[in-house]
Amino acid sequence: MKTVLLACALAISLHGQSPVEWAPDRIQQQVQDVIQRLVTAVNARDNVTVRSLTTPRLSVRGAGRWFNESGVFRFSERHDENMVGVELATLIRTVRTLSPDVMLAEGFFRTLGWPNREYAGDVSAVVHRIEGRWRVSLARFQPNIDDGTYFEVKPSRSKQAVWIDLNTLDAYSAPSGKSVPNSWSNVEGAIHSQPKSTDGGIRTRETFKSFEFEFEWKVPPKGNSGVKYRIFYLTRTDAAGSEYQVSDDSGDRGAIEHPTQRAGALYNQIAPGKAVAKPLGEFNQSKIVVRGRRTEHWLNGENVVEYETESNPLESPILLQNHGTEIWYRNLRIRRLD
Repeated sequence: MKTVLLACALAISLHGQSPVEWAPDRIQQQVQDVIQRLVTAVNARDNVTVRSLTTPRLSVRGAGRWFNESGVFRFSERHDENMVGVELATLIRTVRTLSPDVMLAEGFFRTLGWPNREYAGDVSAVVHRIEGRWRVSLARFQPNIDDGTYFEVKPSRSKQAVWIDLNTLDAYSAPSGKSVPNSWSNVEGAIHSQPKSTDGGIRTRETFKSFEFEFEWKVPPKGNSGVKYRIFYLTRTDAAGSEYQVSDDSGDRGAIEHPTQRAGALYNQIAPGKAVAKPLGEFNQSKIVVRGRRTEHWLNGENVVEYETESNPLESPILLQNHGTEIWYRNLRIRRLD
């Protein structure tokens, strides 16, 4: 009966009817942390830890499932050449309250090095608090298909190890791979997006794994944008992935209400450790450094975010987001670290 009730709660929340849109920041971080530790254990083939982070009747459904209530599936325990580097990557972006002791976590997933074919799409998980500890009781992996709405990430990297200039629109395309939308232009040495545009963001034509990416940005009052990397899949106008937040911290509603949506944050994941954004109207200096599983966010010379992922880095483009407000980017350059 408990499993049926959880499934019903999951179905209701997926239709936007959950009673609380945002869990308190502390609870959200706890839920995100337990899921990341679970995926880390799955990738390490650590059955003991997998069992400690899940309920005895864990249910896992859909593509990308290679763990259950018994631990890791048999094929993922193999250590032959076909299984080297086989991993699962996830990113939990939102946590919703179903009851005081039941949370719904939603985000994205992508497989790495899987035999036969790869998967990428949306993941959701029901997390139960039992005797003061959060445990995953249900997980669903829903792959997205390249049908003109969702697009898989196709590697297109060169072998250049030097700094690559990303200051002109020639280095970018629409997320789908088509021409750069008309709302983007080069203005006085900066890449500029017009306000109130619904054309979407732009992504680099080349893809990257471990890298150092430097850029400058400024926003207008209440402005909001972001730089996306470690991308799971692309859509017509945007991408699902990790996001370096760009915002007017004093005017953007999300930044005012949630520390994890302020300039330099790992959007909706980790708040910046320091408030070092420059006054509105001035250009900020930013840097994203990805070295294997370790990532750093820098803002105006300060390291404001550090974290490690549960999987190796994902091969993907860099995307400059269009969030409907005006945005300027300049002095963009990137170099590979792998």
